[in-house]
Amino acid sequence: MNRRETIRAAMAGAAAAVAAPAVAQAAGNDAELIALCDRFTELERQKRHIFDTAPNTLEGDRLAQAETAPLYEEQDQIITRAHEMDAKTWDGVRARLRMAFSYRPTCIEGPSDWDDCIAGAILHDTARLLGLPTDTAAEAAL
Repeated sequence: MNRRETIRAAMAGAAAAVAAPAVAQAAGNDAELIALCDRFTELERQKRHIFDTAPNTLEGDRLAQAETAPLYEEQDQIITRAHEMDAKTWDGVRARLRMAFSYRPTCIEGPSDWDDCIAGAILHDTARLLGLPTDTAAEAAL
């Protein structure tokens, strides 16, 4: 490593050291909630990848379902735990929204009844006001 690389690395380390407490403080008491929501979102991406890459046959679907069963189980545990928690910061609310938009329930995709319409509208408005993308194409940004 030359002198410039050493200086850049030192500056990056110093910046990270300064930023880390701010990030931790911003998460506040929502650190566990944020971690749960992020894990749920990652599991959803894994499931989507498995189904997207499985052969488009009954056997491929069966294999994909078997492969994703443990992911669904973990997501169920995450939802149960996250449901018991209240978001205490906007970062916690953002994490819940990322989780909701990764799952894409019917209240977001195409509401079928009034409850779904109201819930979907609230989710969309909250995400938009917090500056989060709400369309399927922008899902990767979540």
